[in-house]
Amino acid sequence: MPKQKPPVCPLPGTRALKFRIRHMQSRAMVIDEPHVLWPPDKLHRVMQWTGIVDKNGKDIYEGDIVRAWSQGSVATFQVRWRQEGHPCFILYPA
Repeated sequence: MPKQKPPVCPLPGTRALKFRIRHMQSRAMVIDEPHVLWPPDKLHRVMQWTGIVDKNGKDIYEGDIVRAWSQGSVATFQVRWRQEGHPCFILYPA
């Protein structure tokens, strides 16, 4: 099945909203499509695309574990949404 292109953003400077859903007990991805939404429950976690891709072109989502440079050395981080201050995605030590 060919990979779908994300929807075109209607406003300049905005990005497409894409989501994927993970089943928390099996840790398997249930849905990895940008246009499908899932009603929230305790068995599934909805993860939003950050708008960033890794060096291989793979989308980075909220909750992903990434390796990145920090203060001159490589470390492992989890991508999380920070609501306080300026809301944004931020890297927390994993």
